Amino acid sequence: MPPDISQIRTVTSPVVTKLEKGDGKKFHPPSPIAMFDSGLGGLTVLAEVIKRRPHEDIVYFADNKRVPYGGKSDEEIIKINQKIIGFFVEKGAKLVVMACGTSSSIAYPVVVKQFKIPIIGL
Repeated sequence: MPPDISQIRTVTSPVVTKLEKGDGKKFHPPSPIAMFDSGLGGLTVLAEVIKRRPHEDIVYFADNKRVPYGGKSDEEIIKINQKIIGFFVEKGAKLVVMACGTSSSIAYPVVVKQFKIPIIGL
């Protein structure tokens, strides 16, 4: 089951459009950078990526449904991250940025070995 994607937006600096849930399509334009955080804190990372890579297409997922991650078990955090990254991979992202400190410290060592896409943690 894919993660709840109701909060995912495609960022094509500076245009923001909402993705349709369950459309079965790949990201368009193809191969964006995918980023996520357990809330809105990762928007500072997003802003920096847009500043440094203004021509890149970026998809940002703010997981407001399950915020904060800090009170969850390691197993639960890893499972959440696997779902989000799996969704990004399925949709055709070329790179994933974990803009979440909790995800980076707990799930990164697991997901970086699991997925064949480059993953950057904080």
